[in-house]
Amino acid sequence: MVENVVVEPMTEEFILWRCLHGGPLARDTIDQWSSAGKMPWERYRERNIPLLEKITRTYGACAIIARDGAEIVGQLRFYPKAICDLEGGGGLCLQQDYPAGPLTTSATPTFQARHK
Repeated sequence: MVENVVVEPMTEEFILWRCLHGGPLARDTIDQWSSAGKMPWERYRERNIPLLEKITRTYGACAIIARDGAEIVGQLRFYPKAICDLEGGGGLCLQQDYPAGPLTTSATPTFQARHK
């Protein structure tokens, strides 16, 4: 058991807009990524932050994070059924364009239009 880990809801104070595949993330490391990689990080960042902020404001939270000091070391994401039921929203993954396969629509514009 790690004694210093704090488990709490994600807030707008620090939006965890990408996954922890590369290890823990913190405010000073979340926007650092290899330019040699194939992931379109800037595009995902621009899409994910407004979406996650809106979900957090509307529903209170969409992730539980585990942090060790300033580093996020674990996460559990969850989305309201209303988000998952949107056309193009099922299987929402922050690091994929179309987690359920190519679609002609996106959950983000639909969500933003319905929840203004």
